[in-house]
Amino acid sequence: MANRKAIEALDRTLRDIKQNGQTMGGITILFWGDFRQTLPVIPRGTRADEVRACLKSSRLWKYIIPLHLTVNMRAQIGGNENAQEFSDLLLEIGNDVYPQEHGNVVLNENLCCKVSSMRDLISSVYGNATQIPT
Repeated sequence: MANRKAIEALDRTLRDIKQNGQTMGGITILFWGDFRQTLPVIPRGTRADEVRACLKSSRLWKYIIPLHLTVNMRAQIGGNENAQEFSDLLLEIGNDVYPQEHGNVVLNENLCCKVSSMRDLISSVYGNATQIPT
């Protein structure tokens, strides 16, 4: 996720370029991403520093209209029967409703792929990616 200071700098720049005092110089900007995934990286920063660096902590957040996608199209068209189950699991974990044991998320065996070597891991994740014609 971008540091809020970068977005605020973009706001100031667009106001200057467009000579318009409105937010983002009056231009509609589309941001996308999952705010639950990653906080901005602050070297040697505390969790509070990371939270303060988030776009949600910016003065601009009040002008942002969040839109939520409700269908995971990758899970729908991927052809993997476990894809939808895994997608639902990720949402449950992200929404903090998935059961935990001693603060740990325990995945079902059918969602895990255990491998014994780095080569097996690469093969499991990427398949025959090295044989894709260029």
